[in-house]
Amino acid sequence: MPGAYLSAIVFSLLGLAGIDYRVGLALFKQTKRTLLTLGIGLAFFLIWDLNGIALGIFWEGSRAFLVGVDLLPQMPLEEPFFLILLCYMLLLCYLIFSRASQKSADRGGRE
Repeated sequence: MPGAYLSAIVFSLLGLAGIDYRVGLALFKQTKRTLLTLGIGLAFFLIWDLNGIALGIFWEGSRAFLVGVDLLPQMPLEEPFFLILLCYMLLLCYLIFSRASQKSADRGGRE
């Protein structure tokens, strides 16, 4: 089923964006800062991937669920989307836990 992996990633990104919008954490609160953070994360992990590919550590597995387009040898089209998903999820988790920690600290100071 070609394209299933990319569809799952895009579906997951939309789900994260929905959570982000509902809770007001990143993209819809500080758009430029969020996009810059995701861009830096994407660049870091793309460089990481390119080094892994060059060293023979990373390789492309089965193509059954991929679109079939390679950006570079051993780097399918889905890879940058996955890396954005990874960075966005980590950013949201960090912000959620920071917010919870801050609320906990605020409550502790008042008691």
